[in-house]
Amino acid sequence: MFTKFRAALLGYLFALALFLLLTSCGVTGEGEFTETFTFDVQRQSEIVSDTTGRQVAPDSIITVYNFSIEPGSSLVFEYGRNVHPPKNVTDAGLLETLVFQIPTGSDTFELTGNQLSEAQSFYRRGCFCPESGAGFRVSDGFLEGEKLSANIWFVRADVVITGFRQNYEITFEHIFRLKQ
Repeated sequence: MFTKFRAALLGYLFALALFLLLTSCGVTGEGEFTETFTFDVQRQSEIVSDTTGRQVAPDSIITVYNFSIEPGSSLVFEYGRNVHPPKNVTDAGLLETLVFQIPTGSDTFELTGNQLSEAQSFYRRGCFCPESGAGFRVSDGFLEGEKLSANIWFVRADVVITGFRQNYEITFEHIFRLKQ
């Protein structure tokens, strides 16, 4: 009797282990948010911006920026972060973009204070939120980089962006590659 019980228990445990092994293989975290990043440099480009008003309350309008990367004479850096929601979640993704430019021919840069504004440093957030699509100037922090080769830069950033509802911070140390 005891051996039948023991054999049944061992069989049950084996079946349970096999079930867990087979059902856990290929688990992709489908219920989790995932992130992808881009770190690009563009030659012969420039950041073009203009301002527009956006109503944030019945009696309050703020100034936001529209910006784009156009042909020009500078070197433009573009950081992108895309947060992908799980398949069963709607209206939860996020796309952040940080751009800035430096003079062509530079081998290093270190931008702080007013230099952030002079470098056309902008941030844009795409989300299911009131600030979606609005561009903001980088308001504080630093951006610094060093050219490692003709097509590769190492860039460090710790910047703060003042939105109309909250502040955003972007921090990274990463390789930027020339966008072909």
